[in-house]
Amino acid sequence: MHIAVCDDNIAERKQTERLLGRQSDKHKKAGEEGFFIDSYGNIPAFLSVPQMYDALFVDMQETEETGLDVAYMLLKAGVVAPIILLNNDKYNYKEMAGSDADKFYYLNKPIRVKELEDILDICIEYSRNRIPTIELRNDAETIYAVGDDIISVVQEGSYLEYTLTNNRSIKTLDNLYNFCDGLETFPMLCPISDNVVVNVNHISKVGLLTVNLDNGKRYHLGMGYKNNIAEARKYLEEQ
Repeated sequence: MHIAVCDDNIAERKQTERLLGRQSDKHKKAGEEGFFIDSYGNIPAFLSVPQMYDALFVDMQETEETGLDVAYMLLKAGVVAPIILLNNDKYNYKEMAGSDADKFYYLNKPIRVKELEDILDICIEYSRNRIPTIELRNDAETIYAVGDDIISVVQEGSYLEYTLTNNRSIKTLDNLYNFCDGLETFPMLCPISDNVVVNVNHISKVGLLTVNLDNGKRYHLGMGYKNNIAEARKYLEEQ
């Protein structure tokens, strides 16, 4: 499990790291997977790739943005992992969150071991059931998409153009061969030619030489690729 700690109080951040490290050692001694812990003292570094974590512990007291502000930034960035706000003498984040309180988890400083263990049990369960994501990155933005977010992927020169749900799209510098190499964890994504991958859940019609999608787009169906669609659909039905 990959954990991030963001706290601008160095001593308190180190204490949280120590407590998490002890829990990691405890799990390793029991023959279970330990924890990878990354530590941050500033917001920009913390927000660079927050989607990669299975749990995020947050407290900011010395900056203009509070820990709760950072938690909202994480939600805006697409983080769905448990966000744990660390209440302190200055901020009671649960009270500050008001009607949004149930979007986060909370621990009080100084952190009690039993309460930390209870939170980590929730995080471990999330990690075990986490839906795989694909990182789509270019110079302007980064999107972490689950398989069902992707409607189609088309090779255009040296770029891949992704058409996503909710009227989103993004181009990345990549090739379809590399993309298809990692499709085993995304069974809904299916190559239909040398240049196009589609989500079989968004196919509205399969013709002799074309595939129509439910967003109105139509693509050429390459020779020898038609069986891919049937096999992908069968696999999904059996899951």
